[in-house]
Amino acid sequence: MNQSDSTSLYISNSSINNENSMQQLLILGNGFDLACGLNSTYKAFFDHILKQKKQNNYWYDIFETLSNDNSLTTNNWRDIETRILLELQNIEFLYESGIFKVGYYSSTDNKISIKIENYLSNHPEYYYLNLHSVILTAKTLIRSFIKFPTINQAQNRLKDDLLNVESDFCSFLKHQIDEAGIEKDTPFQSYTNQLSKYSEYYKKSILLVSYIIRHYSGVEGSLNKLYDIIDSVPTLSSFEELKKRIGNLQYVQSENKYTVDLPMRSSMLSFNYTNPFDNASIRNIHGDLECGNIIFGIDYDKLIGNFNHPPTIFSKSYRILKNGNLSGLEISSNLDFIKFYGHGLGKADYSYFQAIFDTVDLYHSNVILIFYWSAYNKNEEKQIYNENVMEVVKLIEEYGKTFTNQDHGRNLLTKLQLENRLILEKIDLDLLEPKK
Repeated sequence: MNQSDSTSLYISNSSINNENSMQQLLILGNGFDLACGLNSTYKAFFDHILKQKKQNNYWYDIFETLSNDNSLTTNNWRDIETRILLELQNIEFLYESGIFKVGYYSSTDNKISIKIENYLSNHPEYYYLNLHSVILTAKTLIRSFIKFPTINQAQNRLKDDLLNVESDFCSFLKHQIDEAGIEKDTPFQSYTNQLSKYSEYYKKSILLVSYIIRHYSGVEGSLNKLYDIIDSVPTLSSFEELKKRIGNLQYVQSENKYTVDLPMRSSMLSFNYTNPFDNASIRNIHGDLECGNIIFGIDYDKLIGNFNHPPTIFSKSYRILKNGNLSGLEISSNLDFIKFYGHGLGKADYSYFQAIFDTVDLYHSNVILIFYWSAYNKNEEKQIYNENVMEVVKLIEEYGKTFTNQDHGRNLLTKLQLENRLILEKIDLDLLEPKK
């Protein structure tokens, strides 16, 4: 196995904590914020922003055109980071094929669609490109420049426009977080008959993450204590009171002085831009709202594998390093559990998972992987479960392909199942509500 060097995680080969404790890493994705009440999807963002943004921005031009395309049968086009990869691939093709000629007047090229179609028809090596997508890229670029720029100039324009999209997305989320912060005590006020849209975000966040931390922790009574705290919520007067009752999220220990259970230490790696916890060891890998340094980009491995001349300025690793998005969170090689919640396990983040799995020596170690999921829509519970199973299998199989020992790579999924080290666990969000 080759440890990925394309992430910015601080990997530790020795335990970062006292050896007399168990350790777990929580990996949180956007599904966590959604479960806690934020409207943080790309779909929600574009529904909001395309109603008001009419400025000259390459990405908004692309997404507005796609939003009006009734022939699209899915909402996948709204995935910003997937679209970045597609647009950059299209642009490299337009220059390498000679269809875009630097310095020529772009407005006079009214046969661009025919040129693209003819070239793709005669060059099957570009099988991975979509004709209509390439035409959209070409026409959008033509509207942006009087003369065809160099490919570097075109990429820099897209990068600058992407920074504006990041800023708008940051403002979109920050508005929700600010509203949630102002009203985080509202759920504890008995005279309040109606809760506002985001008022329960902080309460749900700390209860959900506490459940994930305590579940399978091996610490006697810790989950039952959380249920008692949940049932006491109607008697509490503020969010601060709830936070004090839950205690430090980094460290869970049995209150029974006679127990032999080891305490559980927890750290979090969040792919979100939010951080509702001030009593946890957490790293927002792609930036956070407080610092205003959120990042959209491409996995470094995707750049290497899909371009003749990789546009490195769009890689997440490059952006993280350039922006100085560093923290003191270390990924220990002595983890007992790695727990996932709300992450779609998309290929865009595979290099992070590879780095973590390499660090814990997933094949030979005893680390247990737990993938939590929730049925946000009760009518689609079976479909949601099946989709989660499929993404977990794909992740493990893709990781297995990185093994030098191909036999080990092929049987990794089976080995994890036989050793009970691969668990899919449903979290019923109703458990986080007080018993009536």
